[in-house]
Amino acid sequence: VAEAFKDEVDKPDAFCSVPLGMNGFTWIPNCLDWLKKFDTVIVFGDMEKGHMSLLEKITQLVPCKIKAVQAVDYLGEKDANDILRKYGKEQIKACIDNAVPVPVEMVVSMADVEDINPYSIEKLSTGIKQLDKKLKGGLPFGNVHILGGKRGDGKSTFGSQIIATALHKGYQCFIYSGEMLNGHVKSWLDYQIAGARYIEDRKEINDEVMGYYISTANQNIIKNWYRETCFIHTDKITNEIVDLLKTVEKVLQQGIRVILLDNLMTAIDLSIDSTSDKYERQSNFVKRLAVLAKRFDACIILIAHRRKSNGYSDDSNDEISGSGDITNLAGVVLSYDRLGKKDLEDGRGTTNDRKLILAKNRLFGITDTDGQILHYDAKSKRIYGDDDDKDFDFGIFGDGFFDANDLRADEEINPFA
Repeated sequence: VAEAFKDEVDKPDAFCSVPLGMNGFTWIPNCLDWLKKFDTVIVFGDMEKGHMSLLEKITQLVPCKIKAVQAVDYLGEKDANDILRKYGKEQIKACIDNAVPVPVEMVVSMADVEDINPYSIEKLSTGIKQLDKKLKGGLPFGNVHILGGKRGDGKSTFGSQIIATALHKGYQCFIYSGEMLNGHVKSWLDYQIAGARYIEDRKEINDEVMGYYISTANQNIIKNWYRETCFIHTDKITNEIVDLLKTVEKVLQQGIRVILLDNLMTAIDLSIDSTSDKYERQSNFVKRLAVLAKRFDACIILIAHRRKSNGYSDDSNDEISGSGDITNLAGVVLSYDRLGKKDLEDGRGTTNDRKLILAKNRLFGITDTDGQILHYDAKSKRIYGDDDDKDFDFGIFGDGFFDANDLRADEEINPFA
């Protein structure tokens, strides 16, 4: 090939044959200065089963821009000499002219990246109108989201309500709770789904309300609604080491796209990774969750405790207990806490209210460090803002509303009320 082109190029030595082909590269160190004279090196090696010999090794050893002749331009031949003999110099020129840069693994041109409209990305409504407005529709799928707060301030209740909203929207859901028995989780969710209209008062002497219950008939309706839509990690105690991440992956493979993990520390205790320290385990756990969320286009909500502190900090990203990677990897970070002293002094709410802070919103950058005041209805266990309807009807009962008269005496009291 070099001989055929020696009278047609400015630099005849620009065509060179590689000694020993792909079986020897000892020549490269001796020729490196000469190779550096060229901006681009085109590799025209033997083509075998769609793969070019020489290419990978030369790409590693030669510090120049590397191009490769495309397999289609070989026209079924093995090498340049065969092409020259059968098709002539014009096809050799075509091979060289059509050579393309060797792609870098895991790198693509920005021009080939799919266009995404952040406003049209599928989102999960939280059921809190003001929050959904700031999130432009809710929690975006394909992400892990963090719900943080101090112990006992209602994070699990808020997370449960998001699941109730997701079920209402037609999503299948999976719950892991490391702090409550499954029966307690179910009872709390039952009340939120039923709403105050379908919950009965348990009255005692002088008609004083001592608690609440859901009729057996209505509970059966809710159970039937759960049958193919809502799943929970077993709380059966076993001697086996369980990898929760594998379980999450399996339920995602089954088409479940909304997952609530309550909470981070108990969740990583189910991980088989016991060789690293606590913060490394947290980081690895959330990284793997983020990969799963992206891979399955899922919405994963992870509840995490805030650090213990003497004072309140508005920087809720830094206040989440554990590795900084937890919030760095999240799409949305929410903080749900009791009102601080200043909020109470300013009359923003009462000690029964909570403040919801939007600390991170990766998709749009809109945050709310002042926080939104949310209220709590003890009867329905529902959390709501001033713009929300705390008595919203999920519509699962239709016209089949049952009251306390449908119950036998021994069925009247829900044991978890």
